[in-house]
Amino acid sequence: SADRRADTWRLPIDFYPPPYSDESGQSADRVRAIGRIGEIEVRYIQLALQALGYYAGPIDNDKGPMTSEAIKLYQGALGAERTGTLRPEQTVRLIQTAAAGGNALSQYTLGTMYYKGVGEPQNYIRARYWFERAAEQNEPYSLNALGILYRDGRGVAADPNLSAAYFRRARDAGFR
Repeated sequence: SADRRADTWRLPIDFYPPPYSDESGQSADRVRAIGRIGEIEVRYIQLALQALGYYAGPIDNDKGPMTSEAIKLYQGALGAERTGTLRPEQTVRLIQTAAAGGNALSQYTLGTMYYKGVGEPQNYIRARYWFERAAEQNEPYSLNALGILYRDGRGVAADPNLSAAYFRRARDAGFR
């Protein structure tokens, strides 16, 4: 029945098994995007691990022993080998999971990944979606990113007024 289907519904990122994350099929764009995963700074991995309850250390952009231990815990939760080093697909999955859980900085990170084609193929529509989720929490970098999308017309119709409004909100939220 509809109630049973509603109870078992999962976000798309949970539907496809790794390494496909929220899309199925390997494409040249996906391979290229996964190859760029090293561009994600360690601090964003630490923030996602923290949001999911695996990491309690400092957000210092240093992959020290505390970060490695948190990664092992996360890998264990995935049922993967506990190496302390994330495979590219695990990095994508980590950030997607934290973003889907409502963490604004992970939502911004995932939006940036889609915007730049890092870890996931470039997709301005998905970038906008995640920037909007973070902007709902007044996350300044996402507000600024939305300003850029509307200024440049990437994945949206260019709108100078809306762009300016997002830039003002970003400034008011602390973007520098």
